[in-house]
Amino acid sequence: MEKEKEKLLYKLAKQNEYLNEYAHVVSHDLKSPLRSIHSLLSWIQEDNDKEFNVQTQEYLKQIGEKVEKMDSLIHGILMYSKVESQKRNFENVDLNEIVQNAIDTIHIPENITVSIKNTLPKMEIDSFIMYQLFQNLISNAVNYNDKQDGIVEIDSTESQKHYTFSVKDNGIGIDIKYQTKIFEIFESYSKNTQSTGIGLAIVKKIVDKCEGEIWLESEVGVGTTFYVELPKQYGRTKY
Repeated sequence: MEKEKEKLLYKLAKQNEYLNEYAHVVSHDLKSPLRSIHSLLSWIQEDNDKEFNVQTQEYLKQIGEKVEKMDSLIHGILMYSKVESQKRNFENVDLNEIVQNAIDTIHIPENITVSIKNTLPKMEIDSFIMYQLFQNLISNAVNYNDKQDGIVEIDSTESQKHYTFSVKDNGIGIDIKYQTKIFEIFESYSKNTQSTGIGLAIVKKIVDKCEGEIWLESEVGVGTTFYVELPKQYGRTKY
């Protein structure tokens, strides 16, 4: 039985390795023609700007938006596969730097303020998955904020055995009927055409990998707060 178990684990490891390689190949092979399509659309619009009527311009705009969404979808699928298959690299991580790096890479409109409410802890954990976790949660809070004065707040609390992180916004909120579905891949509760339905699935997979818990509190039209609880024993904490 032990030999059979070892064979099965080896086979599963190989399958994960092949799937990871396949995801990278597919990502590269699909992104290349998408970039070409986007460039061609730009050239067509520049060369024929005065000749196209308003309706044709709108069609070209919609094609460009679909290309951008497909690019985001491919990127999301690749990140989703990497969370599952990538070997963990535990290191001393300053979460203040991780969160700030995530904020710096997100397009944040001028009407939205993103802030870190307190000093976040340092943990011995994988920096890649923590960056992905916060980047997706913050992006979600920014993208679905419809307020003239949008607010996104990142906070943390500590108990004897856990750290609990929160990302709070005053955006559109999530209807209770969608709150049990939003962590499933390709499930989107928003009418935003750029939504891929992958970001929160990535977050859920990361939290599961870290043996943590995730939940939310939300009210439609008022805002949403996502909570992520991670056990301290998952990584050695440092101050």
